[in-house]
Amino acid sequence: MHYNVKEDHGNWRDIPAKECQHCGEMFDRTFEKPLNFEAKKFCSKECRTQGRNYLRGEDSPHWKPNSPPRQRCAKHDTWAKRVKEKDHFTCVVCDAKDVKLHSHHVFAYIDYPGYRFDISNGRTMCVPCHYELHSFETELKGK
Repeated sequence: MHYNVKEDHGNWRDIPAKECQHCGEMFDRTFEKPLNFEAKKFCSKECRTQGRNYLRGEDSPHWKPNSPPRQRCAKHDTWAKRVKEKDHFTCVVCDAKDVKLHSHHVFAYIDYPGYRFDISNGRTMCVPCHYELHSFETELKGK
C-alpha cells in the first residue's frame, strides 16, 4: 500500500531534522525508515563522499604510522589477473566461480618483496574465504 502523507502510515515516527556532518545544512527524514535516517550523517551523496575523507591517512582509526604505503600499480594489477587466470577464475578453497575474487599472496606482500609479482606466490580466493584466512592468521598471531 502506498501512503500519500507520512502521517497516514501507522508506523510513522516524527524524528527531528539533523545537521549534515560535512556541509552543516539541516536535512529531514522525508520517507526513509527511522533506523536508516538515524544512522545517516550526511544530507547527500556528494557530502557523504567528501565528508568521509576525514577517515583517510593519519585521521583514520586504522592508521599505522610505520607502515609503508601500499599503492597498487599496473604491475600488481597484471599479477592479480594472471593469478586468477592460473586458477581458472575459481576460488582454490571452496571452488566458487562467478563471484568477486581476490588474488592472495602466499608469502606476505610486505614481508617478501621478491615474491610480490611471482605468479606462483598467488592463490585465487573468493572474498569470504580470503577474509576468513586473514581473520584466522590474525587470531594465530594473538592480535
